[in-house]
Amino acid sequence: MTVTSAAADARAAVATRREQLDEVRRRHGASNPRLFGSIARSDSTTGSDIDVLVDLDPGAGRPVGRKRTRGW
Repeated sequence: MTVTSAAADARAAVATRREQLDEVRRRHGASNPRLFGSIARSDSTTGSDIDVLVDLDPGAGRPVGRKRTRGW
């Protein structure tokens, strides 16, 4: 797999801003951040966004967009 320079730059930006990203994550009650999309596939371009999936702590965030699972 060839990593695009844009993907490498985006991953470096995430690594460089890890402390700020962790602060935002904590402030909003999120944990277990994962990258997905073009950045995770290493085929992003300079116009790509950075997609992050997180787990929300119970009661954190807004209820819109929450997926409820049974038995978890």
